[in-house]
Amino acid sequence: MELTPRQFAERTGKNLEAIYKALQDGRLSESVRKSGRRSFIDFERGKIELFGKVQEAPSAPGGSLREAKSLADVSIPPIDESLAAEKYWKAEQAKLNYLRAAGELVEASRVQEAYEKEAAACRSKLLSVVGRVRQRVTSLSEKDFTMIEDLIKEALEELGSEVL
Repeated sequence: MELTPRQFAERTGKNLEAIYKALQDGRLSESVRKSGRRSFIDFERGKIELFGKVQEAPSAPGGSLREAKSLADVSIPPIDESLAAEKYWKAEQAKLNYLRAAGELVEASRVQEAYEKEAAACRSKLLSVVGRVRQRVTSLSEKDFTMIEDLIKEALEELGSEVL
């Protein structure tokens, strides 16, 4: 029985793009008959060419191929593409492991933790300036010390808002 590519796709449970790709790649060359611009696919021969052996076309849950459209849309790449992708990602992982071992790559949480620790240390040192000035310079009034402390706090707030 000869079918259009759309009918063949519905009967076999494949999506139409996969059938057109198989036609273009020549994987359905023995089962195709062209009539002008239209192509017709022999159902039995097409199944053999497409699936590699005689088998029943996949049936959908509930028996309707249209309900299984989402399952039919899933296409599996050729093995060489899968192997190449696997090699690529393994190489990327090895590169990251090397950079981590060399100390050039660190976790973001560790960087943030170190930054927060340094920022807290800077804040403590700057706020202690007022107490040290109070011990060394006796000619300033309490109002002057409060003003210096306020200026330091203001500067710290500005620095904090720039970072965030």
